[in-house]
Amino acid sequence: MDAWRTLSFTRPPDPEPGMWLFEEPLFSNCFLSARTGFSSATLRGRFVEACVVKLGHLMTASVERLAEISGIRSTRVLQNLVEEVLQSLSAPLRAHTQSRSLADQWTEGHNYVFPSLSVSPTVEGWSERSGLLLSMKTPALGTFGSCGGKQLYSSCVKVLNHRSLAGVRELRWTEVFGSDVSPKVADGSCISLLLRRGWLTSSGGLYMED
Repeated sequence: MDAWRTLSFTRPPDPEPGMWLFEEPLFSNCFLSARTGFSSATLRGRFVEACVVKLGHLMTASVERLAEISGIRSTRVLQNLVEEVLQSLSAPLRAHTQSRSLADQWTEGHNYVFPSLSVSPTVEGWSERSGLLLSMKTPALGTFGSCGGKQLYSSCVKVLNHRSLAGVRELRWTEVFGSDVSPKVADGSCISLLLRRGWLTSSGGLYMED
């Protein structure tokens, strides 16, 4: 789990509508506005007890049915809640979600295709400088579905060790390993070399003698 914290995942700014929308969770979801009535712990608890936890659950039940299963008697509160959730979506996504025919086609748990997530290393305050050993520009990660395991591993190693490598110039690498070895930390061959030398631990920690 610690390794995953070294990566940031972001949604495309304007995803194409699709059946994946109905699978979106209603709670703790940055995709839906935090200004909805679900900021109330009591209301969230009522909906969880009623098994209304996805956008599809909300859109396939009438307000009267929501009142019945949640125990929330005020249909006005429930109607406002539904409207708040819908207004937090862009116009194309809102139109797709409001389509009754599409909502009726939704099957919970089906393997719908979600928009691809973009992946990037999580390094606060990092700025690229020429001549340094460490660069966050490589490997280029792109979308999560297109990333290989070696790319993700290399990026995680970099983030875990960026503080110890900050300011280390490429010249330091050649002093230790020789001029015939590539100084690019992104290279899988270099990571393998660090492992063989015992300077890279199994948890991704880097140790280099001064």
